[in-house]
Amino acid sequence: MSQAAKNLPQDSSAVAAGVDLRFRVIKKGDLVRLFGAISDTTNLDLLADMRQDSLTLDLTGINAASWTGITKFHRYLTESGMRVHLTGIPGNFYRCLRLLLTDTDPLTIDAAELDVFDPAQAQSPIERMLLSIKDVESLAVEQGPIITVAKNKQILGIAEHICPRYFQAGGAPAPLFLNSWCLENNDQAIFWYNLGHAITCNLTLGTDLVESTRQNLGPALSSTVSRLESLQQALLTFDGGAKTSLSMNVTDKIAAMDARIRDSLRSCDEMTKHSYSCLRQIQVSCWSKMADNPQDIFAGFKAVGDRIGSLDVSLPDLGELRGNSQLFASHNGHAQQLLQHLRAMPKDERTATKLDTLREMFHVLDIISEGDWDASVDIIQDELTSLQTNSEVILGLLDQLATGQILIERWLQLMAEVMAALEDIRLGKKDWSALRSALFVRWQSEALPVEELRTFSFYFPDAFPRATPAADGSDGGAFEDSDSPFLEEKTDADP
Repeated sequence: MSQAAKNLPQDSSAVAAGVDLRFRVIKKGDLVRLFGAISDTTNLDLLADMRQDSLTLDLTGINAASWTGITKFHRYLTESGMRVHLTGIPGNFYRCLRLLLTDTDPLTIDAAELDVFDPAQAQSPIERMLLSIKDVESLAVEQGPIITVAKNKQILGIAEHICPRYFQAGGAPAPLFLNSWCLENNDQAIFWYNLGHAITCNLTLGTDLVESTRQNLGPALSSTVSRLESLQQALLTFDGGAKTSLSMNVTDKIAAMDARIRDSLRSCDEMTKHSYSCLRQIQVSCWSKMADNPQDIFAGFKAVGDRIGSLDVSLPDLGELRGNSQLFASHNGHAQQLLQHLRAMPKDERTATKLDTLREMFHVLDIISEGDWDASVDIIQDELTSLQTNSEVILGLLDQLATGQILIERWLQLMAEVMAALEDIRLGKKDWSALRSALFVRWQSEALPVEELRTFSFYFPDAFPRATPAADGSDGGAFEDSDSPFLEEKTDADP
């Protein structure tokens, strides 16, 4: 039924150094194995040659994915005309994919990693276990919404949020709480349970977005600054002392920004880990015969809220960096100035020493152009032409980072709203339904980020009826996904 459990990674920078992110496809019979990362830039046309009526995709080798990459992957498969079975789906991938699935999708989820824990051991780690979804559905029929898949291994979450047949078409087993208070206050217990999962999901999406953007922003900025430093050095050497307006402390600012983001992510990672522990506490309380009050449920939320005050999850101000990024593009004139000077240089001045110096400045390693002035300048032109493109890429990444900031800030605002009402609700001074109504009204009236909208509509379908897909397989505009990737693809490779 399952593979051995593995500890749930708690650090959002799960893509460690040395991990191969190249998207690769290997086909053997009717099974297609995918490797690397899936992002908005991934060349999914690598799957085009694999087209057949029915296909099984094994995602075990996918080690990173972005929100937009997963939405692109989902859209590609639903529009392919194939009946597709997905197996070996990594836990983080499935957590996002299930927000997109509809009952009209030609996709079948065969096996996915799910979070499991030992309910009898309060300090036991939450682990990931690869499970057959069909087997989990069968166990849900036998056991109810809370599912035990092995000795002392309970799935974190209820069947309605795990099995596509339930969250697509409804009909999940009713939450048969064992806690007498939950039985008597069924609607309130379900609200707190789902709210805990929705809040944790939003925090995770925001953290993943910031981390994956950081992984790409640093190298993009460093690459651009390196080109500009080469440009400035070449202008000083070859064009009579002309100077660029590049602030040479940009590199230091990049390093400081990266360090600040890392500090923030460590705090977010700790919050995510703490939130998962509280979800486990809430689940154990709701399905425990030993408890007969909501105190453990409220304590779970309070523990997260109290923890927020001791952690700094704020991110750096991006204004100055955005200004520097726009400045990068303004150096096109300087680049053209240098190129014109190099091309107009008399042949008797194009010495081997000067050429070697020029190639060293721009790190030209191409062997074919070695000793050829014009060919070397052509390569340098390609390098300098990329300044404009790089500036646009950097500005796009900063937009993505800003989106991650918004998600984390909105998570903080939501937690503050819940915490403000929690004590009065716990003491019976305020009705819990007032908080639910206030949240539903705000969610329905605000222009929510698409990630939040997906999450809230998944966990609270009564507040956000899931959009009916349009005839072309899209969401009909109700869930218009942003263009910001959680992770930008490095390279694609042929199978």
